[in-house]
Amino acid sequence: DLRNLISIHGEPFYDPNPGIFYPQLFESLERLTAAAKSCRPFSGNSSEGYRCTLCGEWEWLTPDRGNPKKPSGIFAPAGQREERSPWSEASKRSPSLVKEKEFLCARCTLKRVWPRLVVKEVEKNVSGFDTVHRYIVSTHAMALSTSLMRHILQENLQSLRNMDQVQRILKKKGEAVTFLQERISSCTDLYGAALPSMLYRRLKVAHSKEQDVEFYRKIPSLLDTLETDQDRDAVITRLTDLLGVSPETYYALILMDGDKMGAWLAGDMHADLLETRFHSSLRQSLAEIQELKAYRTARRSVSPGYHQAISTALNSFALYLARTVVEEMFMGKLIFAGGEDILAMVAVHDLPAVMTTLRCAFSGMLPQEVDPKEFWKAMDTEADRIELKRGFVILREGTEKRILRMMGKYATASIGAVIAHHRVPLGRVIAALHSAENRAKNDGGRDAFCITVMKRSGGIHHFVGKWGLEIPWSKSDMGLLFELRKVFAKDISRRTAYILEDVLLHLPVGALAGVLRYQFGRQFKEPDTKLGDLPERLAEAARKRDGADTTGRTGHAWLHTLMLISEFLAREGRLMS
Repeated sequence: DLRNLISIHGEPFYDPNPGIFYPQLFESLERLTAAAKSCRPFSGNSSEGYRCTLCGEWEWLTPDRGNPKKPSGIFAPAGQREERSPWSEASKRSPSLVKEKEFLCARCTLKRVWPRLVVKEVEKNVSGFDTVHRYIVSTHAMALSTSLMRHILQENLQSLRNMDQVQRILKKKGEAVTFLQERISSCTDLYGAALPSMLYRRLKVAHSKEQDVEFYRKIPSLLDTLETDQDRDAVITRLTDLLGVSPETYYALILMDGDKMGAWLAGDMHADLLETRFHSSLRQSLAEIQELKAYRTARRSVSPGYHQAISTALNSFALYLARTVVEEMFMGKLIFAGGEDILAMVAVHDLPAVMTTLRCAFSGMLPQEVDPKEFWKAMDTEADRIELKRGFVILREGTEKRILRMMGKYATASIGAVIAHHRVPLGRVIAALHSAENRAKNDGGRDAFCITVMKRSGGIHHFVGKWGLEIPWSKSDMGLLFELRKVFAKDISRRTAYILEDVLLHLPVGALAGVLRYQFGRQFKEPDTKLGDLPERLAEAARKRDGADTTGRTGHAWLHTLMLISEFLAREGRLMS
């Protein structure tokens, strides 16, 4: 009983103070909060007229309410609304603000005009900001960032030895630049898109002239203004000549959430006994004292210092590490960061690396038995930006270093990611993103990830894997994804992923490794290519998925999905090299 004084040979060893009531107070507040969440009083609002064409929840705005008997105002159906209504005039004057046949409610109208109102206030009240434009995080710009970065890195053409080929490519690129510049000049009020910070810095280094940087920034905006298929095909053809490959049309969203954070705050996760506070040699001596048995075997309760440590770790992750990883180490845009909850938009090329780096940074550790230099080389980013070790992160900002406490090796997080075409409605992508996170937590059993690919043709693939930071990186699910993507991009034909689809359905469990090695060997691009023990590691990972399934279908389906995702990420134009 830790509520009473504990003495040894008449000397006080443990003297309780008012702080012993902190755990009970915290538990009472938790129960009170849970009760408040379960009670959700609300008052409904009545709507009588036609709804907003955007949200479909509230009445659309009109100059007068109208009469339901003589359909007018909010009661007028879409085909009977006056041609000279404010919405019709607004769509003609500013198509970017209001689309044709669009009638919005008060909330949607405020959301639509809010960026312009902010710009006006900034220009009016802040000196030196007389040319502020609306800041737009465009899915199209994020998708195109992979192609633009690849173009910057491979612009020198040093790998081409045939001078005729070099001159032909340079001529085609010059004609493409001239055509695109003319199209950009013909558009009025065409502002540059907000590119990822890392890509913008590379553009500034590669092109010293500001007009050259603005040219690349306006390419995504130009593509968004094209209305006819003929114009779009003409611009895409010229853009392909400039980039050398078809421009990327897919982007990715990431949603990260810590596992069982409520249990961590309650002290139920990896709660140590009080005897672990002492050195092992002293612990043996204390075990012989009978009066200390209740103290030694008592669970370490939560305290203000314990909660402050968790709060410090989560704040450091959200305020410093999340933005550094997403926007400075990779091509992405951080949308939301609060504690362990992260929402970000990233380029397809950097998706696996961003997910892996965020997961490692959350715990402050790298995967087991991995060389830091080789790990960051696989991530395709600078190796000296952050250092992860023993639950801490060293963040380098210029010449300064900042040491940040993280959650440690026992705390885990799950990440859901969606790869989608930039034309897919964002609401549908967000819904798929939440489903991917739920798959990571439920199907993956937490400490897992799920990558969902929504193809333009309609096919959807879900790949669920475990992070496995406690096992060697080369045997983890994400490590296999990295290696398989590299193999598909450089060593074997991408058709292998589809050839194995039929083979895996009728394959015995024990023959998986041999068949994989044989099929990979048939599709080698170069005869002297070596895969090492990759087929054996893939077969071992698939067998772990089978569990009680003796047919091997569970593991084979998982392996086939891994190959499809790897093949999709390895397609031409999605890798920097």
